[in-house]
Amino acid sequence: MSQPNAVTASKAGGAGLSKSLILILAATSGLAVANLYYNQPLLADIGRTFHASSSAIGYVSMLTQIGYALGMLLFVPLGDIRERRTLITILLVAVSLSLIGFATAPSLIWLYIASFAIGITTVVPQIIVPLSAQLALPEERGKVIGTVMSGLLFGILLARTVSGIIGDVFGWRAMYWIAAAIILVASVCSGPHSLSTWKAHPTIIAARLPDCLGW
Repeated sequence: MSQPNAVTASKAGGAGLSKSLILILAATSGLAVANLYYNQPLLADIGRTFHASSSAIGYVSMLTQIGYALGMLLFVPLGDIRERRTLITILLVAVSLSLIGFATAPSLIWLYIASFAIGITTVVPQIIVPLSAQLALPEERGKVIGTVMSGLLFGILLARTVSGIIGDVFGWRAMYWIAAAIILVASVCSGPHSLSTWKAHPTIIAARLPDCLGW
C-alpha cells in the first residue's frame, strides 16, 4: 500500500483524535490537577471550622503535596504496564471519593487522611499526557500534547481563584462537593469505553456528551 493510501486508510479507521476529544482530555487534566490547590485559599476557613492553629491546618496542604509526590512514584509508572484508559478511570473515581471524604471530614485527623488521599490519586494528568501522545497521529502529536498541557496549566492557575470565590459564597465544604461531582463526570467521559468509541468514531461525540453529563 502506498504511503498516501496508508494515511487515508489510517484516518478512515479512526486513527488520531478529534478536536472535541482533545479538549475533553485537556479539561480533564486541568480539573484533576486543580484538586491539589483548592485547599490553599480555604485554609483559614477550614481552621476556624476545626478550631485549629495555623500550623496545624498547614499540614493539609503539606500532606496533599506529599501524597501527590508519592502518587507520581506509585501510579504513573503503571501507565507503561497497564491500560492507561482504565487506570485513568480508576484514579478519577478514587479522587472523587477522596474529595467527598474531605467535604464530609468530621475531624482534623480525617481531613489529614483525605488530603493525603487526594494528593496520591491526583496523578491523572501525568497519565493523560502520554495517552494523548499515544493516540494522536504523528503529525498532530505536538499540537495535541500542547493543548493537553495548556489545560493542565489553566487548572493550576484557576484553581485557587475558583475555590476562593466558591468558599466565600457557599463555604469550603461546598467547593469539595462540587469538585467531587465534576471529577465523577470526567471519569465517565474519559472512561475506556468512551475514549475507544470517540477515537474510532469522532462524529458521535456530540451525541455522547449529553449522556456523559447526565442531560
